[in-house]
Amino acid sequence: SDLKPREVVPLDPEEAHHLAQVRRARAGDSVVLTNGRGVAALGTLELEGKKGRVAIAELVRQDPPPAEVVVACA
Repeated sequence: SDLKPREVVPLDPEEAHHLAQVRRARAGDSVVLTNGRGVAALGTLELEGKKGRVAIAELVRQDPPPAEVVVACA
């Protein structure tokens, strides 16, 4: 689905675990979510036990990176 400002996006338990335990993120940290279609959502991480979610504050449109073509012959 599309991301919207002021939306609260729940995280999968694996994502919440990775953020909290591996990346050592804390509640209140700034995070960026992307939808894979050129939109980034800037938000705040909310952690509660093993559950996590991101409260989206702002959307930013991102241009796709320029394509790189590599030709190799052997």
